[in-house]
Amino acid sequence: MSVYLSVCAVVVFLSILSWSLKSNIPVILVGIILALFAGMRVQVGFDFFSYQNVYAEIQNGIALSSIGHFEIGYLILNWIAVQLSLSFNGFLIFFCLITFGLLIVFLILLKDPQLGSMALLYYFSRFYFTRDFGQIRASLAAVICLLAFFLLLKHHFGYFVIVILIASLFQKVALVFFVAYVVMKVFKKRVNIVSFPIVAIFTAILSEFAGSFLQNHVSVFDSYSDYLTNAAFTDGGSGLANSVIWFQLSIGILCLYLFFQHNIQNAEQKVVGVTASIENVQKIIVVYLIGTLILLLFNTLPTAAGRVSTVLNTFEIIVVPLIFQRMFKGVTQIIAFSVFSVAVWYLFFVHAGVQFFIPYHSIFG
Repeated sequence: MSVYLSVCAVVVFLSILSWSLKSNIPVILVGIILALFAGMRVQVGFDFFSYQNVYAEIQNGIALSSIGHFEIGYLILNWIAVQLSLSFNGFLIFFCLITFGLLIVFLILLKDPQLGSMALLYYFSRFYFTRDFGQIRASLAAVICLLAFFLLLKHHFGYFVIVILIASLFQKVALVFFVAYVVMKVFKKRVNIVSFPIVAIFTAILSEFAGSFLQNHVSVFDSYSDYLTNAAFTDGGSGLANSVIWFQLSIGILCLYLFFQHNIQNAEQKVVGVTASIENVQKIIVVYLIGTLILLLFNTLPTAAGRVSTVLNTFEIIVVPLIFQRMFKGVTQIIAFSVFSVAVWYLFFVHAGVQFFIPYHSIFG
């Protein structure tokens, strides 16, 4: 456990330093540290052995087309690593450096080092161990979707479509972003602190039927049908009692209160960066709310709900820092945020199952 506490302390320290100096350099350093820490693990985290087995199959010359349940983009990266004669851990480091490299690019594109440093700290707290220590395909796809949405905010719709399609080569659920885009365009102006709770309640009612509807049409989902029928993925969920759902609903309602009031335009706004526009902030929040509603709708199928909503819920790394930026000023902001992030890290680290992470073994022993 001590190694995880040490990494957490380093990430918090460098994030505070980045926030204080308004510099992206500590953020870049954090990205490198997290990529290497995840890439050098041995028999630690979720899905380690399944990914290792796939890599071994490709090393043994098995055709990519004969390997099921893995998207072609991920398999091609495996093939490239094999051609470079990398070990499996060499591939993991290579993959993690790509993921965090793209994440850092996105954070720098925000043109707000303080927001970027807070976003990376929160990413570590909320998503790092479940994704970069396990669901590495979803991790890369989610980061690519962040970049795609940045292009959308810059009104590059064509590039947005292309980048989402690229993300789907690593995790097909990235295509849900197209659905989210349509919903955002149609309903964004109708979203407020009254309408969303009503929709959430209606969604919770529908959830009693949504799960069984999918299970009755399981043949449509091909290799992903396991998430709907296999007891390993369908049992153990807590339904509407799922604390993650309530956590996200709370964040969403707080965002609506802070950023969707009729007089929000008169509030003090930042003058630089993507989130300087309240319109952009509201779009980010709406995407996050859609992800939360998906999680709520399919709460009886926890694994499937989590996989489908994951690329949308990633925007939590932006909306939570925005909440703290609005609620706190000065050094109180980063102190309060750091305390909150460490608490989130501990809760989600334990929630993910510490038995998957302790002890930490690396390529160095």
